[in-house]
Formats: sequence, structure tokens, C-alpha cells
Amino acid sequence: MPPQANDDPGVLADTTTFGFCFDGDFNRDGRRDRAAVGVYQTRAGEQGRFLLVLTETSPDRWHKTFLRTVPGSPGFGLLSLERSGGLGWWSCMECDNWAELVWVDTAYILKPHPGGDEGPDDETGQATGTQTGCDRALPVSVSKDSVGPLPIAAPIRVLRLMCPGAKDTVQYGEESRHPAIVFRFRGLLVLALQDWDELHAEEPPDAWVLSGTTGSLPRGVPMGASWTDLVQAYGDSTSSMAGSESVIAMFCSLPGFLFEFDGRDAATDTSSGRPKVSPGAVPRQVLIRMILPAGWKC
Repeated sequence: MPPQANDDPGVLADTTTFGFCFDGDFNRDGRRDRAAVGVYQTRAGEQGRFLLVLTETSPDRWHKTFLRTVPGSPGFGLLSLERSGGLGWWSCMECDNWAELVWVDTAYILKPHPGGDEGPDDETGQATGTQTGCDRALPVSVSKDSVGPLPIAAPIRVLRLMCPGAKDTVQYGEESRHPAIVFRFRGLLVLALQDWDELHAEEPPDAWVLSGTTGSLPRGVPMGASWTDLVQAYGDSTSSMAGSESVIAMFCSLPGFLFEFDGRDAATDTSSGRPKVSPGAVPRQVLIRMILPAGWKC
């Protein structure tokens, strides 16, 4: 952003166009793209904001190439288009609070502006000035496609680009060792790990591990929800002991999401022989597995 715009955002009008929908070739592949922002409401009544990018595959035929939704109260959202073709997503016009849409290899990512948080996920509308670009407003939205701003299928290299402050680490299990990178959100610790001896930058994570209470799971279910609330939201499940001290449960409507409970919060179901989680038990962490372990099915 031009330095003079720090005090007067109005000067952006000289170099930037603002609007809700723009056409252009945002990934430089020779095909027309269309970017649009707006608000939405699902059939279930859930509301939020979105950024959508379509690519024209043939005359008047469009294909979705990028979609980011931000569940919560619908609020301000605007696109900016630079003369150079750069595209930004804004949630506040009077603060340095925006994200840049960037094409990396084969996919779009949202890159936080260096001067502030990735605004469209910031429900407060206030810039936080974080170093990693990962310190989000609460709750952090978790879906089958993303954890907050992070696409779960993105290569490790792209995840590092999105959050330069993320650190390498290692997750140890009872008989396992997984290299990982760690992202620290406010109230939510996220590990993106691989099933290798060391991190492979061009490969995506094999699993994500979330611990904390500030995440918002699919259908708006909070990370700190009890087993009773999880069953009400997701329905039928299957479960299994994991080692000697943990129980893992998966809901049939949410494949790939594995909820880990303390083994003391479960008893054996005499009819099925599987562990039965206590109604008030709260998961101590949630795992998102790209490929389910053998034997897991509903």
C-alpha cells in the first residue's frame, strides 16, 4: 500500500479500483477469471461472507477455482484491483486490514498483508499486526478444506509462505514420530504433519492436529463441544481405542475428522464391544486425516 495511504486511504483511488466483482486473468494462464465477494445464507440458516473466483473454460461456461467462506455475522467485504492486476480482499476501509489473492503453482492462496491480519477472517474489523499472519479473530473456522486461512491440501512450502512465522516441530506418539509445522492461533494450536522421516516441502500434510477451544468445526460446532452436542450435530459414529489411554471417534457424516477423548471418559459398549464415550466428555484434540487409517469406516 502506498505510504501516504496509511493516513488517508482515499489516495488509493489513484492506483486502485474498488468493487464487488472484477474480471481479469489473475493467474496469468490466458483465460478470463472472475472474482466476486458477497454474503451468503445456507439452507440451514448459517450466514457469512465469501470470496469466489471463477475461470471461463469456454464461452459463457465457468468453473469454480477458489472459494473462501467466513462463517459468522455478514459484514463489510470489498475487492481491490491494482493497475498491475493484483487483487485484494478487504474487510475494513479505514484500517490496514486486507489479504492478497496470490496464485502459487496450481492454486490460489490468500496471503495476509504484511502490515496486518488477513482482514476478511477478522470478525472484529481490527488489524492485529501479527508476524505470522495466523493470529485470527475468534473462532477459527475449520472445514474439510481449510483450517482458518490454511488449505489442508496445500504443500508445506505454500503453508510456510502463507504463515512465515510457523515453526518446524516433531510430534511424538507412543510408537511414532512425525515431522510437522506448528501454527499458533489465539486459543488454538494447529500441527500440520507428514508421515515421513522429515518434512517434504512440495507435499501436503498427511494429517492436521487441532487442540484448544477456539476452533469452529463444520456446521458451527465449537471445538469445546461435549459428546452429546457432537452427536446431535453429526449423528452416527464409530469408535476405537487408541493405545491404552485414548479413544478415537469418527462421525459418519464427517469422514476424516477423528475426535480423540481421554480413555477415562469412555466405557465398553456391551452390545458392540466398542468404547462408548461419556455424554459430557470433551475431545482433547481433533485430527483431520487426508486418508483414513485401515479399518475405519461407518
